[in-house]
Amino acid sequence: MKIVQKRTKSTLLVIMLALVLYALFGAVANVRKVGRDLWAFPVTLFLAACGLAMTNYVVRFFRWALYLKAVGAKIPARRSLVVFLSGFVMAVSPGKVGEVLKAYLLKESDEIRMADTIPVVIAERLTDLIAILLLTLIGVEAFPRARFVVVAGVAIVAVLLVIIVWRSACLKIFSLAARLPKLGGMVEHLERSYETMYRLVSPGRLVLGVLIGVVAWLCEALAFYVVLGGFEGLHPTVFVAVFIYAFATTAGALSFLPGGLGVTEGGMVALVMAAVVGAGRSSAVAATVVIRLATLWLAVGIGFGALALYRRWYGRGRDVVPETGDDIAVQDLHANPTEQGEEQE
Repeated sequence: MKIVQKRTKSTLLVIMLALVLYALFGAVANVRKVGRDLWAFPVTLFLAACGLAMTNYVVRFFRWALYLKAVGAKIPARRSLVVFLSGFVMAVSPGKVGEVLKAYLLKESDEIRMADTIPVVIAERLTDLIAILLLTLIGVEAFPRARFVVVAGVAIVAVLLVIIVWRSACLKIFSLAARLPKLGGMVEHLERSYETMYRLVSPGRLVLGVLIGVVAWLCEALAFYVVLGGFEGLHPTVFVAVFIYAFATTAGALSFLPGGLGVTEGGMVALVMAAVVGAGRSSAVAATVVIRLATLWLAVGIGFGALALYRRWYGRGRDVVPETGDDIAVQDLHANPTEQGEEQE
């Protein structure tokens, strides 16, 4: 229970920081004007944006199910959905790496080794990054200053893929590491995870995962277009809205700040003011607040609800929320060897 409280407190701290950040944005843009713009924003359009965001979740769940099937994890659909949505609690963790919580929950409910499911989470994040980078290509030529972030993202993806597919080098490293006393016990799990990851980034699965990611994140980008259109005087185009959302999301992810706070919002405000006809500072800030409520904070709320259902339906009376993603991995890698042997049997 203590760990759940710690995780809840850390998330609430991030929420408080977000409120302070949004207040600062509002102060710079004129709080009264921002408040007036928010008050006048149509509720129906907010609900439409939320609907598009939830479509993103449905599409990504389909990919999650495909990846689980690929690694041989057979899980009832309802439990798989609850675990998938529970991971949204960690949406405010740096780079969303905290979503390895899903692997931990599957171990708790179905005794599936985390060495098999952590690669699924990594593959999700990798294909999401590639998908969002592809969406930025819609308008990057019109914004030369944005190219650095896009190039940085492409470079990171390229390096990760080279490392993963260079199988002979990776296996050699594992072989050498196995000889070290302190690392020997971990190498078996790391090598198992690597082999699973290698299968998940095979050309066919990688392309399919990226295509699913493009559809999913395009839905959220379209939600941003809907939001922009709800403010009087703004005349956005679909392409500009998609680019702004994709670029700001990419910048936030690469910043490795919790939920991309500050970077994502700042990027959105700046680009809306620069690229959307009729946009002023107050309307740009208001639009950014609305889209973040309909995407990031909606996801966090759904995550807490799903986690509560998980604990009620599948929990074993234990606290199921490690404080960080690292804690989760360490718990699995240092598990009792005897217990792991029993699980394999």
